[in-house]
Amino acid sequence: MSKIVIFYNLTWVEKRLLLQAVILLGYYRLALLIVSLPRLLNVARRPQRTGSSQSQLTAAQLTRLVKAAVRLVPGTTCLSNTLASHGLFSSLGYRTKVHIGVNKDRERGFEAHAWLTLDGKIVIGNLPDLAKFRELPLLETTHVNRQEIRTQWR
Repeated sequence: MSKIVIFYNLTWVEKRLLLQAVILLGYYRLALLIVSLPRLLNVARRPQRTGSSQSQLTAAQLTRLVKAAVRLVPGTTCLSNTLASHGLFSSLGYRTKVHIGVNKDRERGFEAHAWLTLDGKIVIGNLPDLAKFRELPLLETTHVNRQEIRTQWR
């Protein structure tokens, strides 16, 4: 089935949210090139205005729309996907949490990955080997003790 036919078969709410997801993905894709990560994370932490559409779409439906939007925006990363998804879910009243984890491997070198959870379940960014990533603590608090983080990673 072509993308146009699939888009045509969506409800008006789904079409609006798909377009919103595409816009958010494009925004975060570009913003990650020119804005520092801490500043973007502060934007993502701000409370979003909540809409009344939460009851109309489930988290699974929103995840499906985000994944469709990712296929339309070139060059997206797990971080841009996670931040855009967080914005979309938050705008509908869902309380999600952004996670960023890192892994240092002798063969692969340094790796990082971002994912989004809702009620403790991963909705965006699940990987089969996600357990290898060590979550960065700076996303859980507003105050970060840099010395403590350095000690933790030695």
